[in-house]
Amino acid sequence: FIAMVIVAAVAAGVLINTSQSLQEQARKTGEETIRSVSSGVEINAVKGQTNENAKITSLEAVVSTYPGSDGINLGETVIQIKTPKSMEHITSENFTMTKIENVSKTANNLLGPGDTTQITIDNAETTEDITIGRNDSVSLTFLPPRGFNSYYGLVIPPALNSNTWYEL
Repeated sequence: FIAMVIVAAVAAGVLINTSQSLQEQARKTGEETIRSVSSGVEINAVKGQTNENAKITSLEAVVSTYPGSDGINLGETVIQIKTPKSMEHITSENFTMTKIENVSKTANNLLGPGDTTQITIDNAETTEDITIGRNDSVSLTFLPPRGFNSYYGLVIPPALNSNTWYEL
């Protein structure tokens, strides 16, 4: 009888230990899932500047994090630009980052909760040709190292003047 009680106690201890381990693993998985589905770059506005040939050769995007999002390293973020002629992947070596609001008090390349940053992509500073013309169908997709991708479709006006900024 004493042996049965000891075996039952050991089995109960193993079950309790296993359930605690599974509970901890489930909590960690849940936290990782929440971070991956709530973290992302919110694209608030995009504008483009035309050159002397009335082609858009410079883009500025104002971005922030989604509410509840963890910080995002823009230095590791890739921006995909899809034009009728090509699809280019621009890395941080080919765009500049300027903090507009630095609520999180983080470095320029980090987009923390509450921060707003301007991303500038200038054709003269990239190795890719991102020239955009009238009525072109263009999209920007931010591909952060962690979290979900953010898509932004651009509407290019049918008439463009030289050396002018346009809200897209």
